[in-house]
Amino acid sequence: MQYRTITQGISSSRTRPRVRYLTSSFLLLCFCLGSAYPATFQSFEFQDANTLPGGQIDLMLSLSYFQNYVPQFSTGNDQGTLYEIPRIGANFGVTDNVEIQVDWAMLRLNSPVHKEYGIGDVRVFTKINFLKENGNMPAMGVHFGVKVPSADDRKGLGTNRTDIFVSGLVTKGFGSITAHLNLGWANLDVPNAFTGQDDMLSFNAAIVIPVVEHLNLVTEIAGQTHSEENNDQARIRVGLQYFWKDLTLDTSIAAGLNKNTEDYQIGAGLTYHWKAF
Repeated sequence: MQYRTITQGISSSRTRPRVRYLTSSFLLLCFCLGSAYPATFQSFEFQDANTLPGGQIDLMLSLSYFQNYVPQFSTGNDQGTLYEIPRIGANFGVTDNVEIQVDWAMLRLNSPVHKEYGIGDVRVFTKINFLKENGNMPAMGVHFGVKVPSADDRKGLGTNRTDIFVSGLVTKGFGSITAHLNLGWANLDVPNAFTGQDDMLSFNAAIVIPVVEHLNLVTEIAGQTHSEENNDQARIRVGLQYFWKDLTLDTSIAAGLNKNTEDYQIGAGLTYHWKAF
C-alpha cells in the first residue's frame, strides 16, 4: 500500500478562492439566523461520542448541493454537480448507550456521462457510548456500519458494492466549548472486480461553540486518506446550529482541499427530536 499524507494534492491556488467563498457565505448565514445541543449534527460528518437518550428518535430531512462532485473510484470524466433532494434519516436511542442510525437520499446527478435522478445507497450504523465524560476523562464511543448497495450504479448514483466503516469517537467539553475527534477505518469494495478492497483511514476533528442562546457555531475538518484508488478526500466545513422547541435547524458550507474532493458543498437540515417512549 502506498502511503501519502492527507495534504498531498492540495493546491493553494485552488484552495484560497474557495476559503474566501466559504468565509463570506458563512457571514451571510450568520445574518440570516438567530446551549446545549443534541447528539445529532445533520449537516456535518463528525459523530458525538454521546448517544441519544433511550426512547428518543431524531427524524431528519436535509438538502445538499455538491459543486464538481467526485464519486468514489472516479474515472475523471464522471465529475459534475450532485443534489441530495432530499436526504431522509432517523436516529433511534435504543438505550442510553446505544443508538441506531438509518438514512438514504434521492439524488440528482449532472455530469458529462450521467444526467440521472434516483435513489442513493442506504446507510445503516450503530453507535455505542462506553464511557461518559467525567472530570478530565472525555466521553468515548464507537461508530460502525455499512453502506448498502441500493443505488443504480449504471446511473452513476452508487457503486453497487457494500462498504464498511468503523470509527472511534472522543468528545470533551472545555467550558462552554465542546471538541470532537473521530478516527477510523473505511473499507470500500472495488466496483467491477471480483475481489479487492480499498482500505483507508478516516479522520474528523470538530469544535462546537455557543454563540448566543439557541445558536451554535460548528467547524470541522474531515476526510479519508491512504487510498490506493484515488479516493483520498479532505474538506473543511463551517456552519450554524439553531434550536427551537423540539426542532433543530443546521446549515453548513464546505470547501474541498484536494483534487479528489468536491470544490464546495452547501447543506441545510431540519431535525425533529421526538421522545417516543
